[in-house]
Amino acid sequence: MTITAVNNSSQGIKCVKIQPSVIFSIFDQFQRRSELCTGRLIGAIFGTREEDSEDLVTVSQAFPIPHSEVNDQVKGKTD
Repeated sequence: MTITAVNNSSQGIKCVKIQPSVIFSIFDQFQRRSELCTGRLIGAIFGTREEDSEDLVTVSQAFPIPHSEVNDQVKGKTD
Protein backbone atom coordinates (compact mmCIF):
# COMPACT_ATOMS: atom_id res chain seq x y z
CA MET A 1 0.00 0.00 0.00
CA THR A 2 1.32 3.43 -0.95
CA ILE A 3 -0.30 6.69 0.09
CA THR A 4 -0.68 9.18 -2.75
CA ALA A 5 -1.39 12.91 -2.46
CA VAL A 6 -2.46 14.80 -5.57
CA ASN A 7 -2.07 18.54 -6.28
CA ASN A 8 -4.38 19.80 -9.02
CA SER A 9 -2.57 23.11 -9.58
CA SER A 10 -0.87 23.77 -12.90
CA GLN A 11 2.60 24.32 -11.38
CA GLY A 12 5.08 22.22 -9.43
CA ILE A 13 4.83 18.69 -8.20
CA LYS A 14 1.43 17.20 -8.87
CA CYS A 15 1.71 13.84 -7.08
CA VAL A 16 3.56 12.64 -3.96
CA LYS A 17 3.69 8.94 -3.12
CA ILE A 18 4.58 8.09 0.48
CA GLN A 19 5.91 4.61 1.18
CA PRO A 20 4.30 2.82 4.16
CA SER A 21 7.65 2.58 5.98
CA VAL A 22 7.73 6.40 6.14
CA ILE A 23 4.38 6.54 7.92
CA PHE A 24 5.43 3.81 10.35
CA SER A 25 8.74 5.56 11.05
CA ILE A 26 7.02 8.87 11.82
CA PHE A 27 4.46 7.13 14.04
CA ASP A 28 7.22 5.21 15.87
CA GLN A 29 9.21 8.37 16.52
CA PHE A 30 6.08 10.14 17.74
CA GLN A 31 5.35 7.30 20.17
CA ARG A 32 8.94 7.35 21.49
CA ARG A 33 8.86 11.13 21.89
CA SER A 34 5.64 10.94 23.85
CA GLU A 35 7.28 8.68 26.44
CA LEU A 36 10.21 11.05 27.04
CA CYS A 37 8.84 14.57 26.73
CA THR A 38 5.99 16.72 25.55
CA GLY A 39 7.96 18.83 23.07
CA ARG A 40 7.60 18.86 19.34
CA LEU A 41 8.93 16.23 16.96
CA ILE A 42 11.22 17.52 14.21
CA GLY A 43 12.35 15.35 11.34
CA ALA A 44 13.25 15.11 7.70
CA ILE A 45 11.76 13.16 4.84
CA PHE A 46 13.72 12.03 1.81
CA GLY A 47 12.54 10.95 -1.58
CA THR A 48 13.19 11.03 -5.28
CA ARG A 49 11.68 12.76 -8.25
CA GLU A 50 10.92 10.25 -10.96
CA GLU A 51 13.15 10.65 -14.03
CA ASP A 52 10.33 10.10 -16.52
CA SER A 53 7.95 12.48 -14.75
CA GLU A 54 8.82 15.79 -13.12
CA ASP A 55 5.33 15.81 -11.58
CA LEU A 56 5.88 12.76 -9.31
CA VAL A 57 7.90 12.52 -6.07
CA THR A 58 8.21 9.30 -4.07
CA VAL A 59 9.00 9.77 -0.35
CA SER A 60 10.94 6.72 0.82
CA GLN A 61 12.62 7.57 4.14
CA ALA A 62 11.98 9.60 7.29
CA PHE A 63 14.40 10.46 10.08
CA PRO A 64 14.04 12.27 13.41
CA ILE A 65 16.27 15.29 14.02
CA PRO A 66 17.57 15.34 17.60
CA HIS A 67 17.07 18.73 19.22
CA SER A 68 16.46 20.53 22.48
CA GLU A 69 13.92 23.20 23.34
CA VAL A 70 14.11 25.98 25.92
CA ASN A 71 11.38 28.64 26.04
CA ASP A 72 10.21 27.84 22.49
CA GLN A 73 13.78 28.13 21.17
CA VAL A 74 14.87 25.06 19.19
CA LYS A 75 18.51 24.01 18.95
CA GLY A 76 19.71 21.06 16.90
CA LYS A 77 21.96 18.56 18.67
CA THR A 78 25.29 17.82 17.00
CA ASP A 79 26.44 15.02 19.35
